[in-house]
Amino acid sequence: MGDKDAIKTLQEKLRKTLSFQERVKAELAAAALEKEERERQEQG
Repeated sequence: MGDKDAIKTLQEKLRKTLSFQERVKAELAAAALEKEERERQEQG
């Protein structure tokens, strides 16, 4: 029973880590798009 609980806890931690990494990637992508848009507007 203890092993199953440990595995469950590990899976939850992994899920949170993955979702955090996905969020960071999404924010970086959004920031890059905003920067490109700003540069495009400044040029013309």
